[in-house]
Amino acid sequence: MRMRGIAAALGAAIFGIGLVASGGASAQVQMSDGVKKLYDAAKKEGEITWVTSQSNAEYAEDVAKDFTKHYPGVKVNMVRTTGQVQFQRLTQEIKSNTVSVDVYSTYEETHLVELKKQNAILNFKPENAAGLVDSLKEVAEDGYWYPTAVSPVAIGINTKAVPPDQEPKTWDDLTNPKWKGQVAIGHPGFSGSAGVWVMAMERLYGWAYFDRLAKNDPQIGRSIVDAVNLILSGERKIAMIPISNVLEQEAKGSPVKVIYPSDGTLVLGGSTLIPAKAPHPNAAKLFMEYMMSKEFSEFAAKEGRIPVRADAPKPSLG
Repeated sequence: MRMRGIAAALGAAIFGIGLVASGGASAQVQMSDGVKKLYDAAKKEGEITWVTSQSNAEYAEDVAKDFTKHYPGVKVNMVRTTGQVQFQRLTQEIKSNTVSVDVYSTYEETHLVELKKQNAILNFKPENAAGLVDSLKEVAEDGYWYPTAVSPVAIGINTKAVPPDQEPKTWDDLTNPKWKGQVAIGHPGFSGSAGVWVMAMERLYGWAYFDRLAKNDPQIGRSIVDAVNLILSGERKIAMIPISNVLEQEAKGSPVKVIYPSDGTLVLGGSTLIPAKAPHPNAAKLFMEYMMSKEFSEFAAKEGRIPVRADAPKPSLG
């Protein structure tokens, strides 16, 4: 990933650099002539299928509902899965000429590059992409995919199970023998986020890191979101987690906490594209416009996610 640009966007979103505070999302959307034409065409198509690995299912469902609130008459069929699974599904559909996916959101940039090589991406330039944070514009492949999510990944703990004086301070602390049978991570064969984390750990500590980690018998789930549930339930004490999910649970009073490791918090940028043979191309384009819109960034911030636009408020869990 282009980490420098994404990290700059993260800083701008969290600390309010160049941001304009605003209210919550409204059901009334100010549409340009181009977006209005898309909306009219999208209503005739009536629906889209959105496949995503960029969040948990609950948040993705809320995104789908917010889109339909702004654009009545266009239903979103949301499919939440892991990055590798969604890529395999789409590539199989491309080969059999039976594409059912209209919008594809992932953290795995290598998948995007491969789909472009196959000429499997619809070339489309959303009007609303002009409002992206400048550094995130560098992440976009203009006309092919655009950033729609920023997700920091750190360490999560169950505060009832991990005393303050024993909290891990680095990623390397996950290999400490005292945490044997108490660590949870995602599977890089399924999760794009876990795949990026594996590359980051290999660069930091070499492959020997995973030999040490394996001795601790970590529980490996398909998604890093699974690890949040494991520390919530107390099945595991420590996990590699998406920060937003843990902060959300902490705000609800759950006994969880984010630890920002001194050897680096991993910042992932997720992008979205439209497959070349999407069955509902106009509705898909409208959904892309929505994901680039101020309304969506306001909604994301309200839900505690990091907005991708420069004119959106800071994320809030209150």
